[in-house]
Amino acid sequence: MRVEEIHPMELTLTEEIVMLSLEEERGIHVPMVPHALGFALAGALLCDFERLGAVCIEDETVCRTLESRPLPAFLAPFLENVQGRESIRHWIAWFSGQRKNLEKAGLDNLVAKGVLEHRERRFLKVFHFDRYPASHHEERQEARARLRRVLADGNGDVFDTSLFAILCACGLLRDVLGGSDIAPEVADAAVRSHPVARVVKAETEAAVEEVLRVQGNPASPFSI
Repeated sequence: MRVEEIHPMELTLTEEIVMLSLEEERGIHVPMVPHALGFALAGALLCDFERLGAVCIEDETVCRTLESRPLPAFLAPFLENVQGRESIRHWIAWFSGQRKNLEKAGLDNLVAKGVLEHRERRFLKVFHFDRYPASHHEERQEARARLRRVLADGNGDVFDTSLFAILCACGLLRDVLGGSDIAPEVADAAVRSHPVARVVKAETEAAVEEVLRVQGNPASPFSI
């Protein structure tokens, strides 16, 4: 396992998922299937932990390591939950349940770095809305360019291929790339080759099926 260090202004995988889940101008979520963002953030968090040496992922199992590089401050509290050995599925379920806290931590960090702007709106002095439009567009454009390179030839470093696979797994890649068509076989291959993304996809599809079951709608909207 190659352990990386993160420059203070470099974005983590978790931050990139948060950033790419938002519309640039309006700062609201792009369309997505139910619970997709929670599973995507949980997968990104595990990948960040692994590349920083905080956990080791082998044979569908996550194991806390004794030493790691210093984590970004907003990720450190989430690592405190990881002890011993548990399955990837266990931690995807656990951290997806922390979606609001994890997303808020990522948003705050992106605002502090100047990537996003925080705008608050109140309606009738009762309802409160937070929006996070882009302060500038370089980071998002650069992330999309890297994703398009992976889509074009399948090549990329661990960070980019993980980002690509997780976005495929939760059905967000098409919207992130502005409606670009993603061949199902390309998306499936990316997900199958990535142990965390496989679980993200399985959990997202199961969540969608449960929502449809409760609603009495047999037609699944989930697509890569």
